[in-house]
Amino acid sequence: MNATGDTNRSAEQIELVDEIDHSNVGDVLKPMYHISSAKHRLYELQQKQPETNVQISQPTTVFIPPINFNMVIPGVYRSGYPTKKNFAFLKSIPLKSILYLCPEQYAQANMEFARANGIRILQFGIEGNKEPFVHIPEEAIRSAVAQLLDVRNHPIMIHCNKGKHRTGVLVGCLRKVQRWSLTSIFDEYRRFAGTKVRMLDQQFIELFDASSVPINPLHKPGCITLPKQITQ
Repeated sequence: MNATGDTNRSAEQIELVDEIDHSNVGDVLKPMYHISSAKHRLYELQQKQPETNVQISQPTTVFIPPINFNMVIPGVYRSGYPTKKNFAFLKSIPLKSILYLCPEQYAQANMEFARANGIRILQFGIEGNKEPFVHIPEEAIRSAVAQLLDVRNHPIMIHCNKGKHRTGVLVGCLRKVQRWSLTSIFDEYRRFAGTKVRMLDQQFIELFDASSVPINPLHKPGCITLPKQITQ
């Protein structure tokens, strides 16, 4: 009976298959064909297209400021002695003048860099303020401050060897022209001098006569307000 039933069902299934309208098979398969063709076409396009991943390029130049680099006022900077590794950074400012406070001849590489970039070197050969034999000449500091307060020299950078003592004295005297309090001036000096604070430097700043600095009012920085008695 089971065998006969299975045989009958098979026969019925065969009859049903025979009764299918084969003319509609294409209509059933057409959507599947189109989907398959679209996927294949998309794959071909993806193979032809170039890589679209965004590549983040690494900077080719690393900017390294000189030791103790900082802005004093807009257009005036301070630092230690710059070396070749600092040239790219200095070029990015870009500088118009360098005020060099050491008596030794400027390094040849620095001279070449200055010439190549149109930077003027203003040298004030000042020995360090070391007791008991060496003292900073007041006239040199007075003239150097005047150069800093002439915007025709800006942007300008002051430096000695480490950017601590001679540079600190010059900046301190500039602060006196700005009428900073001595407490603020000495605090700034000590921050750059670190453990190498020199009492003679601070004494020089305290006794410096800011009114003796020759300032041209037509070319002074806009951030500087000067009493009438120290202008010319």
